[in-house]
Amino acid sequence: MSKSSSIPQLNPAKGYLFLDPIEDDQIEGVPVAGVDEKPQRAKVLAVGAYTYHTSGEKFEAPAKKGDIVIHSSFGFENIRYKGNEYRICPFDKILAVFKK
Repeated sequence: MSKSSSIPQLNPAKGYLFLDPIEDDQIEGVPVAGVDEKPQRAKVLAVGAYTYHTSGEKFEAPAKKGDIVIHSSFGFENIRYKGNEYRICPFDKILAVFKK
C-alpha cells in the first residue's frame, strides 16, 4: 500500500498542523544541498482551527493544506501510522511557507 493511500484522516487540534515530512534534497525547486543540517521540511496534510496568542490576539494558520513548510527542529510531535511517520506541529513553529 502506498503512503498516499494510507494517510490517516486526522483533524489537528486548534493551533496545530498535521504534516508529512519531506526527506528529498529539494523544496519545490529550491536546492538545500551544502547545508550541514537540513531544515525540517514537510507538506501540510491538514490544518487545525485558529487559536489565540496569550495577548488575546487571534492566530490564524500560517499555511493551508498542500503547502510546503519549513518548521523548527524542535517543538513538534512525531507520530507513526501504518509504518509511516507524520508530524503534528504548532502554528508558531512554522518558519517559512512555500505557497503553491
